[in-house]
Formats: sequence, C-alpha cells, structure tokens
Amino acid sequence: MNKLLFDEPSPMGGTRLQLDKVTVRMVARTLPGKQFEVGRDLRRRIISAFARAGIARVPENNDTESSREGTA
Repeated sequence: MNKLLFDEPSPMGGTRLQLDKVTVRMVARTLPGKQFEVGRDLRRRIISAFARAGIARVPENNDTESSREGTA
C-alpha cells in the first residue's frame, strides 16, 4: 500500500462518539484514482488490528430503526 501513498495516513481525531461506537476520521494522500483501493486496505488493516487487540466489531445494521417501527 505504501507505493500508493504520498505520505503516512494520519488520524484527524474522533468525529462521532456514541455509547457503543466511535467514528474516527483518517486522512491519506494517494496517487490519483487510488483512493478507494487505499481506503479499503486501511479499513481492513484497522479491523484486523482491533481484532488482535480483542476489540469486537459489531456489524452495522441500517434497518434497525425502521424494523423497530415496523416499517421494514
């Protein structure tokens, strides 16, 4: 992945903090047209690092609210 980056990715801090989830913004300068490939690889690496550290990943379910209301 390093050959696709101009410099190291840097965390910009937490952008959203909820009871059971934290959203962190990362910034990485990539070669033109490689941002999606780099983004996928970064997410995969972060999820793997969390798993090694014992931090469970809970799948996000966008239909939770609508299914509670009976509109799913």
